[in-house]
Amino acid sequence: MTLSVAIGRAGDSCRWRVSCSERQISRSLRRGYAVRTGLPARTPSTITTVDGLLAASAEVHARGYALDLSENEAGTVCVSAAIHDYTGRATHGLSISSIALEHPGESIAMFAPQAIAAAAEISALLGAQGRR
Repeated sequence: MTLSVAIGRAGDSCRWRVSCSERQISRSLRRGYAVRTGLPARTPSTITTVDGLLAASAEVHARGYALDLSENEAGTVCVSAAIHDYTGRATHGLSISSIALEHPGESIAMFAPQAIAAAAEISALLGAQGRR
């Protein structure tokens, strides 16, 4: 099983490769990140709890892309997808950003297919195999 999560600033993403038996390790890594950083609020929408981070991680995994809905900067929204290197690790992220006034709510998600496709094309150029 591969679990993708987006944490941090807009466009940043991290990826953990875990098997089912390692699922708890992945949760521990995310919890460790939360403890290490303290999940400081940058805006009123910032995820600041471990439970919130774990829930958001599950949503990112299910969707295949991440959304930033004014979590990093008030009034700014983005959709992002992971870029993978030849080992399959997510090493970068690609994001499409806008202002919330132009793309209210989750409407920025309409660009998810383009973000995923562009990230997959870059990943392929980096030697990644079988990425969407």
